[in-house]
Amino acid sequence: MLRWPAVILFTCGASAFAADEPAAPELFRANPQRSGVLAADAPAKAPAPAWTFKTKGDVVPSPVSDGARVYFGSEDRNVYALKIADGSVAWTFAAGAKVVASPAVSGGTLFVGADDGTFFALDAATGQEKWRFATKRKIYSSAVVQDGVVYFGSGDKNVYALEAKTGKALWKAATQGSVLASPALDGETLYVGSEDNKFYALDRKTGNVRWSAKTLGAINGSACVDGGLVYVGDLRGSVYAFAAADGKEQWRFATKSRVYSSPAVAGGRVYIGSEDKHVYALDAKSGVEQWRFKTGGAVCSSPVLAGKHVLAGSYDEKLYALDAASGQEAWSFKTEGAVVSCPALAGGLLIVGSRDGSVYALK
Repeated sequence: MLRWPAVILFTCGASAFAADEPAAPELFRANPQRSGVLAADAPAKAPAPAWTFKTKGDVVPSPVSDGARVYFGSEDRNVYALKIADGSVAWTFAAGAKVVASPAVSGGTLFVGADDGTFFALDAATGQEKWRFATKRKIYSSAVVQDGVVYFGSGDKNVYALEAKTGKALWKAATQGSVLASPALDGETLYVGSEDNKFYALDRKTGNVRWSAKTLGAINGSACVDGGLVYVGDLRGSVYAFAAADGKEQWRFATKSRVYSSPAVAGGRVYIGSEDKHVYALDAKSGVEQWRFKTGGAVCSSPVLAGKHVLAGSYDEKLYALDAASGQEAWSFKTEGAVVSCPALAGGLLIVGSRDGSVYALK
């Protein structure tokens, strides 16, 4: 049986790959809409490690970077900030519990939840704690931050909105199941799935439900909002497209196993992984399959688009770069553990975590 593939809930950093390109938001799936589209292309050929950093626990979260430092958590109960130039430690924060949610960085503050239900705000430069907020269950959800408010889900079945500066609770919205997915934000609406087999659209100012849609299975992966549609997968193996305005189902695609993965959407295609070992490319309007690529293990990571390449990790311990148009393999990089992390592009490096406890900076 597979271990809980928590990374699908976590941040794929999107800082610029080239020094002269602007930094992208330091959020899960690259932006509030969770598009999964990074700011630059991945290496055209198989990269090699520029540096490697080893922790004492699995690295299931995905890293984020501000161009100077790389931030991530580990199951060794620490949050790390590494200097991107050489992988040396800038600071370490002891969270007191496993950290399987990825951080979000906004306005000089790093936001991250821990397995004991504690949500932290840390100074991104020093690692010093600014405030903490207690929920009642584990936090695997990666926060989205906008207009001074931080939003995230908890295993206690609630979605929370906190004042980013102080941690003051603004509202919480209750569901009937654990909210392990990371919310997507588009305009005034927050989109998030729950383990109660429902997908929710919430008013971001009040937490009131605008609409909800029934799914066949529990939702652990995060949604993507693009072109008036919301895309999400469930643990019955289905991938859905809902109308963002009213939640009407537009199409449904069936994979052969559970979908923990979060979709990436670009160029009229939806890219998503499944526990059936495949990465899929689907037509964004119709859901018709365009191609599939088979790996040697479950694909519980969330694909990202980096120029002409789709990057996705697998339980076969590899990170793959696939041609976005055809699905053909461009290259792969082997680690010593399952890759459920999705990479960041920053400082000329491709940075990814592995269940072998390491973070790799590839070039």
